[in-house]
Amino acid sequence: MLKRGSIVLSIWSSINFLLAALILASVVIFNANSPLLVMVFEKSEIASLDAKVIASLNALTILYNSCSVVLSVLCGCSSEKA
Repeated sequence: MLKRGSIVLSIWSSINFLLAALILASVVIFNANSPLLVMVFEKSEIASLDAKVIASLNALTILYNSCSVVLSVLCGCSSEKA
């Protein structure tokens, strides 16, 4: 049972790492906007948003996804030891 849980944790942390790293790279390296904007607002609403609002959402995206990358790495390392 412990082995099966370790495998599930490894798969989950790998998928989570890939998604968070891709989003983080798109926002930091390619200067894209947060995917949160598209999920929450319509295109007309995004166009009318202040630049500070968009910058704040991008900062929250960077903060969350960097923490998610670190957590995924830690979970991946701990599941290999089990």
